[in-house]
Amino acid sequence: MTAFKLEPFLWIHLAGLAALPLLLQVLWLSLAAGQPLLPVGLELAVLTVLGIGPILWMQWTRPFDIFSLLLVTLRPDRLNDDQRRILQLFKAPRQRLLAIAAAALAFWLLHQLYRWTPLVAGTTLLSSQNHLVGLVIAIPVFLACNLFLQVPLSVLGVLLHSQQQFAATVPYASDRITNDFSVLGWRVARLLPAYTLPPVAATTAGDAPTATAVETPAADDPTAAVAPVTVAEPTTAVDKTTPPDHDASSPDA
Repeated sequence: MTAFKLEPFLWIHLAGLAALPLLLQVLWLSLAAGQPLLPVGLELAVLTVLGIGPILWMQWTRPFDIFSLLLVTLRPDRLNDDQRRILQLFKAPRQRLLAIAAAALAFWLLHQLYRWTPLVAGTTLLSSQNHLVGLVIAIPVFLACNLFLQVPLSVLGVLLHSQQQFAATVPYASDRITNDFSVLGWRVARLLPAYTLPPVAATTAGDAPTATAVETPAADDPTAAVAPVTVAEPTTAVDKTTPPDHDASSPDA
């Protein structure tokens, strides 16, 4: 069994959360372009349905296959047992709860950005354009915002599992991955350089390592033997038993 939390694909997609602030900035500037053509509630409904709906539906029914980068993905038959265990964890019931929580957070962020669009109305490059242009840009950007929010949060949900829970997970069947997960992009046999995760040894009560006790004499025991300490002698020693030679001509004291 390997330490599944060291799987590179988990951390690659968790790091995708860093793109969210930039996407939200673009979304904010797009919503601030021109004068609104539709009522605020209707625009929010359009953005919610087209921006939140598809990603939420994907994570609810066919979660995103994280063993992919951009438009390239690993073939399902090339996944090892631990990688297929990770996919099994993406099907856990609490992953759907995380998907709903992420959708609610995305809607709240959209509402806050829409509320404060007057602050950036004079800075957006589309300020002189029709608001419809900004809305057309905002829809795919908000869709990307949800993707880079939903997938990292689902990865975080997997990372919250313990190693024991992971060891008890049955690997997902390779022939069902294509039907049960969103496998996007060109399928290849290898995506990252070959790597090997460190093994995790199963530790039980009987197998637990024991510390070697070193007996030391008690302070109040006068009969306790003290281990001799060996000190290395210097290579050039001075013989203190032989007095230095006196000059024969010198008078005796």
